[in-house]
Amino acid sequence: MTSHPDASLMLPREDGGERFRAVFDLADVAITLGDLEGHIQESNRAFQALLGYEEHEIRGRMFSDFTHPDDVEPDREGYLRLINGELDEWQMEKRYVRKDGSVIWGHLTVSIIRDVDGSPLQGLALVRPIDFQKRVEARLRRAEVGYRTLIEQIPAITYIDAYDDRLSTLFISPQVETLLGLTPVEWITDPDLWYKHLHPSDRERALAEHLAGRASGKPFRFEYRMVTRDGRIVWFEEAGTVLPGRAGRPARVQGVMFDITERKRAEVELRRQNEILAALHETTLGLMNRLDIEDPLTAIVTRAAALLRTEHGFIYQVKPDGHEIVLMVGVGMCRDWIGFRLKPGEGMAGKVWETGRPMTVYDYANWEGASPRWTDPHLRAAMAVPLTSGSEVVGVIGLGYQEDGFFGDEQVELLSRFGAMASLALENASLYSAAQRELRERTEMERALQESERKLREAFDREREVAEQLRSLDELRTTFLHAVSHELRTPLASVLGLALTLEREDLELPRDEFRELLGRLAGNARKLDRLLSDLLDLDRLDRGILEPRRRPTDMSELARRVLDNSEVARDRPVTIDAERLVIAVDASKVERILENLLANALRHTPPGSPVTVRVSAMEDGVVVAVEDEGPGIPSGFRRTIFEPFSRGPEAPDHSPGVGIGLSLVARFAELHGGRAWVEGRTGGGASFCVFLPEGSAQPFSTGAPTREPYSVQEPS
Repeated sequence: MTSHPDASLMLPREDGGERFRAVFDLADVAITLGDLEGHIQESNRAFQALLGYEEHEIRGRMFSDFTHPDDVEPDREGYLRLINGELDEWQMEKRYVRKDGSVIWGHLTVSIIRDVDGSPLQGLALVRPIDFQKRVEARLRRAEVGYRTLIEQIPAITYIDAYDDRLSTLFISPQVETLLGLTPVEWITDPDLWYKHLHPSDRERALAEHLAGRASGKPFRFEYRMVTRDGRIVWFEEAGTVLPGRAGRPARVQGVMFDITERKRAEVELRRQNEILAALHETTLGLMNRLDIEDPLTAIVTRAAALLRTEHGFIYQVKPDGHEIVLMVGVGMCRDWIGFRLKPGEGMAGKVWETGRPMTVYDYANWEGASPRWTDPHLRAAMAVPLTSGSEVVGVIGLGYQEDGFFGDEQVELLSRFGAMASLALENASLYSAAQRELRERTEMERALQESERKLREAFDREREVAEQLRSLDELRTTFLHAVSHELRTPLASVLGLALTLEREDLELPRDEFRELLGRLAGNARKLDRLLSDLLDLDRLDRGILEPRRRPTDMSELARRVLDNSEVARDRPVTIDAERLVIAVDASKVERILENLLANALRHTPPGSPVTVRVSAMEDGVVVAVEDEGPGIPSGFRRTIFEPFSRGPEAPDHSPGVGIGLSLVARFAELHGGRAWVEGRTGGGASFCVFLPEGSAQPFSTGAPTREPYSVQEPS
């Protein structure tokens, strides 16, 4: 079939043709139109860019001109099948040759445009670049080949199992035959082969750990032993992980079995060396900490025997006269021979003493050189090494087996190391005693020095405390003198002034004014008396010579009596809220408590500010409280406000008060076994409280608590 005489006629005309042309040219996919013989009639910009040609360089040329030689024939066969109606669509991955000679991959999709009668007119080809995909696939293939080569060469068994109950193996590396003597085919065809070749002692544990690792879905690692085809024992460390399938569910188990046999042997040897070092270390410590020579020697031979898996050992020491050696230390069956003596050259120990060289005997009971006086027939293999001090042999240490055993060069070397310690113990026994004496003397000197330093520190601390007390007393004295001089000077000046006024001969005053002067004179005198009484009471309290005189007292009446007699409370709104309680107290001291609390509250509140006196029962006593609506007491000052000469942080220097009123409140409360404290009030103000203990304090049954305003008026 020939090509259409005018290929452009195959593109739609009129308005639709323009739109089709725009879509054709601007499409991202490479598109071509060709005749039935394979000539390119139209190509869009994407196809031109793909091959690096201009449009006029492509038009009229064969598709095969741009196709890799190896792909020309498959491409042509597919196109003919399309034309013949054998296929509706033809797809293939093919290589294109660009203008610059480079080769790129593309995915070709071809369909035939037919007329209304079904006759083929043109071929429509779509080309999608897949060069990057092909490069990735090539890299993956190379990586797969490299991975397979790697896993087949590493000194470990690599496997991939199906995630099933039978532990079916899908792949196992050839190393399984190298390490276990089992072929990969045997392993894959027999799912139980791994379990069968597990060491009997590890079989159940290894299976449980493997199944647990698979079930967890996390990487797992465990160790076990396997038995090879020829019966050897091989240690493996297996590390595996579960691989998910497409749906995210477990599909495969991939793992590696590392041959760790040499590592395990090294670990065993390392543990043995550590045991030796630990035994030597402990023995060294024993030599340092023991004075009795037999104790460290027993420890030496016991540890040496334990390391060589026996219970029997001995140490001989040369007697001071040098004619015999005596068995000083024995463990196991040798314990019964302690005190046994040998001449030079007699028996194995005597020969070692005589020659100064180590010696081993494979069967001592049948050895012709055995001492005839050694009658134990159960000693088999035995060895002994000399104990030396310089070039002189001072003893012999030895070990033996009752059962079959063997002592080689390694065992002789180990016993020699313990023998060196035994030699050191024998040589340094006297030095150790001297060192102990020196240590005791040094310890006593250090203890005496520490005691001297302690006493010196105590003396220094006492001196510092005394200096601090003296400083505090000096500050207290200054504060006291300042406050008392001020408090004394003011009423004294008033008394002196009034007295001078009254003694004037020319003074003529009305009776009311005269009485007022006398009242002022008496008031200032009472202030002086109160101040002196407070100071004297404070002194008596400090010296502990003031005792309370307890009498049953009506606390409600006491509160009213104090208020009636209070000069500072005149014309001030003071309310009494008191339960009628009888309690055994020193009434005069409690009156002083209430007077001082009331004076303190009225002194620090404005003239019209209300003050409340409360008396209330508690389970084991009475609480007397004076509440005000003044500025309150800062929380940081509430603990120190009851100390002598302590005044509020806001009190100016010229404010009245010496600072002993609240101190007397606290001291009088303590005199009764109670206490005083101050609390802040909601909304402002302070509540000064005193607790007076009395087990028999009870409210009167004849009357309810009284709560009424109560103020004191100046008498007319």
